[in-house]
Amino acid sequence: MKRLMILLLISLLLCGCITAQTPQSKPKTEGAKVIVTDVPTLMNEIATAKPQKNDPQPQADAVTRPPALTVSAGERSVTASLSTYSWVYDNSDGTATGIDADGLHPLEAEPYMEPLPLGDAETITLSFAPDCTLIDVSIRAWDESLLGDFQNDEAFYRPVWMRDGDTITIKPIGSAVYEVYATFTGAGRGSAYYAVWTTDGKTAYAVPFTSETIRIGWAEHYETEPVLPVRDAETLRSLLEPHFIPDDGGIDERNTALQNAIDAYDEAFFAEHDLLVLREIAGSGSVRFETLYVGKDAAGLSVTVCITVPEVGTADMGAWLLLVSLPKGLVNSADDVCVHTVTEPA
Repeated sequence: MKRLMILLLISLLLCGCITAQTPQSKPKTEGAKVIVTDVPTLMNEIATAKPQKNDPQPQADAVTRPPALTVSAGERSVTASLSTYSWVYDNSDGTATGIDADGLHPLEAEPYMEPLPLGDAETITLSFAPDCTLIDVSIRAWDESLLGDFQNDEAFYRPVWMRDGDTITIKPIGSAVYEVYATFTGAGRGSAYYAVWTTDGKTAYAVPFTSETIRIGWAEHYETEPVLPVRDAETLRSLLEPHFIPDDGGIDERNTALQNAIDAYDEAFFAEHDLLVLREIAGSGSVRFETLYVGKDAAGLSVTVCITVPEVGTADMGAWLLLVSLPKGLVNSADDVCVHTVTEPA
């Protein structure tokens, strides 16, 4: 009897050890729904995100997790890391199973991402496996230098990309970490985040910036150059004052915006910053301009501007000034600046 008690005690201790090693994120079964929470990482295959023994069996054609994402640059390809997702698929008994899984922020996922060397590739191709129908996609990116700290989340930029069916083409700008958010329907449905890391071995890096856009009057000829670095408050005042509308006793939005800019970009501002002033024109005043990205390499600054064109717009000609705030001393002249534009429908 004493020996039996000892064996039982050993058995309980072993069971206790096994229980302590069981992931706390093990799915809980509630009827036909499986909930996965607090999964430390979903970058690799995770058994706890799969249907459990007592759960209903998936339909034969069910897709039980988001489609794989292949990322290519030239002849090189890697599989993007799957992160947080919310997924539903149908079971053979007429019920459905839902999975909610938490993953890492892309800036924290370095151990789970395979770097993709860009080489001479001018584009990155993202291809989703044809398991489900892709509904929508959004993409953010961070400079590689921010890798390792998710608190840099707000330093993201929007890369230039195009979609053709289930294939996405991105124009890369230096080494970067991308977050791809996609929604799907079909044999499995839901949303998923993916993490992608590209490297080019160059010294290019993203430049922190802020930008505002001011509408100015249309003219056939402008004294303002298309690209102009501004390093002091007096130069900016001389640049903006000709665009004021003569005072007619009323309050004009353009005059207010111009005066606010003169007041904001004062000598204290220029002690630590420079301004890059970009002049844009369009055949309709309904067009909108937004600075998406500023990068720096040995050749100078690279600026990406998004042009949003509405389906129906006004017939008036329009002109705008983009005031891009940059850290001091990054640009010497307009010749050092290359402006890229991408057009999107409203």
